[in-house]
Amino acid sequence: MTLPTNQQVKRAMVDYARKQQPPIKVGPGINLANNAWGPAARTLAWRITRRAKDVKTTTRKTPELCRLVGFKVVPIVIEHDWKWARPLGRRAGKPPFIIVHNQAGTGTTAAVHAYHKSIGMVGIAYHFHITLEGEVHRGRPEWAMGGHTLYYNHCIGVCFEGNYDIRKSMPRAQREAGLALIADLKRRYGVPVKGHREMPLNSTSCPGKHFPLKEMR
Repeated sequence: MTLPTNQQVKRAMVDYARKQQPPIKVGPGINLANNAWGPAARTLAWRITRRAKDVKTTTRKTPELCRLVGFKVVPIVIEHDWKWARPLGRRAGKPPFIIVHNQAGTGTTAAVHAYHKSIGMVGIAYHFHITLEGEVHRGRPEWAMGGHTLYYNHCIGVCFEGNYDIRKSMPRAQREAGLALIADLKRRYGVPVKGHREMPLNSTSCPGKHFPLKEMR
């Protein structure tokens, strides 16, 4: 992900705080030229995130805080030269949904691609795969049909490494990468986010009972 500098975030926070109604108290001690993130800046971040109840963290330069004060947080996507078992199908029109999945286990993106080919699929079923370490890997091109959701493969599929029926919390790096990727997809396509289990005729618990689906929306 690309994030703005500390100085940029602090300036944006001050501007944002002063424009709110009623204004959020900025207080003394914020040095906009200093790269350090001191107590005054942390206090202002806390006040902003407390006012905006949907933002749950005050850690410096998180994607949530950056988006809140007006920055676009863009994920860095790792590209792959996949060898497909046969030509990919092309989706007609824009995808109606972004559908999130869990991997129901662990393993690299390359391992997912190899496994899907071994069971007769063209290759990795998802358009994106996000590792526990927060790496965002390209699966199928966005223009291509997926292979991730019965009757809904014209949707963009995003898979998170891990089994979120068992794993009770998502690593911060993976969570922030997922939030950044989904925010970027929503901005470009203007479509809602669904969990795999929410799609009709798909009998599954995916993306898992502990998956932060509400947050990802």
